[in-house]
Amino acid sequence: MTHTPGPWRHGPSLSPPYRCVYFSRKRDEPYCTSPLEPGDAKLIAAAPELLAACMMVLDDPGLTANANDVIRAAIESATK
Repeated sequence: MTHTPGPWRHGPSLSPPYRCVYFSRKRDEPYCTSPLEPGDAKLIAAAPELLAACMMVLDDPGLTANANDVIRAAIESATK
């Protein structure tokens, strides 16, 4: 499955103090989620970077087979 490439950002929504996650790279074409709590918006906006970090960990030759399986399952679940 593919996803909208990052970077994603969070910014103000029309319902302060809530925030939105913006997936578009172009400022004139914002695609915003529904209003979110600020912490949730920050976490969702970080998703592309978190996925990239997990995939980098998979490349670590020192990773145990069990840890590798757990991380791979988490990535597969998150990208469905």
